[in-house]
Amino acid sequence: EEIERALRVSEERFRLAMEVADEGIWDWNLATGDVYYSPGFARMLGYAPAEINAHVSAWIALLHPDDAPTVVEEVRRHLADPGCYSLEIRIRRKDGTYCWLHSRGQAVEHDAEHRPLRAIGTYIDITERRLANDLLRESENRLRRAQEAAKVGTWEWDVLGDRNHWSDETYRLFGLTPGTVAPTHEAWLAAGFPADRPAVAAAAKDCVARGVPLELEWRTAGQQGEQRWLLSRGHPEFDDEGQAVRYLGVVMDITERKLINLALEHTRNKLADAQQTAHVGSFEYDAETTNTVWSDEQYRIHGLLPGSPSPSPSLTEILNRFILPEDAELLRREFLEAVTQHRNFDHEHRILRPDGEVRWVHTLARPEYDSTGNLLRYAGTTMDITNRKHEEGELKK
Repeated sequence: EEIERALRVSEERFRLAMEVADEGIWDWNLATGDVYYSPGFARMLGYAPAEINAHVSAWIALLHPDDAPTVVEEVRRHLADPGCYSLEIRIRRKDGTYCWLHSRGQAVEHDAEHRPLRAIGTYIDITERRLANDLLRESENRLRRAQEAAKVGTWEWDVLGDRNHWSDETYRLFGLTPGTVAPTHEAWLAAGFPADRPAVAAAAKDCVARGVPLELEWRTAGQQGEQRWLLSRGHPEFDDEGQAVRYLGVVMDITERKLINLALEHTRNKLADAQQTAHVGSFEYDAETTNTVWSDEQYRIHGLLPGSPSPSPSLTEILNRFILPEDAELLRREFLEAVTQHRNFDHEHRILRPDGEVRWVHTLARPEYDSTGNLLRYAGTTMDITNRKHEEGELKK
């Protein structure tokens, strides 16, 4: 009697545990197809326990149509083997939506030929986890596609342990197939041009020592062996003692920008050479910023060293500082008339250099205006015509 009472108490505890458990428990008679489901399984699907059809055919009907044949075959195959199986499946809820369940099961009874007769197992609702994983994968795919489109990769550098992580696009920017080499500091340096490696390594070491953000421009051979310019930027993270121990950063392909800048620099150098040969300088004034920019030859024409502080944009100061006093008033009047009448300025006048030398120049300037007629900027050239003026004087004599 005591044993029977203990058994009833144990069964009652088991029944109560099944009713309140979040997990779903099942017990499947493989011979008849009958299945016992705990109340937790019914709750997962939005049913009352009495509404669940306790037969394996009803369970198969609840499986997602795309998964059903594969899931049934997988379950039967696993039950024929010893040990517990584990599957993730989609099952239709009462409201018609599908949830993801993690199913674990094992055959616990077999016939004389070791064919499974009875299996038991559990269900756990993993819908939120699966959705989170799907969202994460979708986010990672978007990031990967964005990196490929923008030619921007991401990287992490563990300074002390030299444990690194490179995104797939980072590998490609380094001229490597993703995953073909271990991402280490040495592998990064090896991806660069041999001539650049010492300077790049020294610059990275200096950034770590000072604990400052890393920004490096360097060259790599690219996937097809062509020269590519890359820009690496990284932000340091520190330990409790303030030492930089980790960098997080990006690497981007700046080849197009670099080639444009190099071509622009080449053009500027050629223009500067041409201006120096022809004694023609150029200047530009921005009315919004009030900045004035002179070319190197413009400085030389006025007897100044190239790169000296830009002159003040004030017309009065320019007249007082650079123009011969006898010519200043006429130049001021004609320049203001050109600006007011929206026409080009074309004038020959004399300039006074800091060493006292007087030279003749021919200035051409074109103003630009906005839709309301306000001056935006003007740009022009200054040609040294001193020799020509002397020749004209000699000719007149």
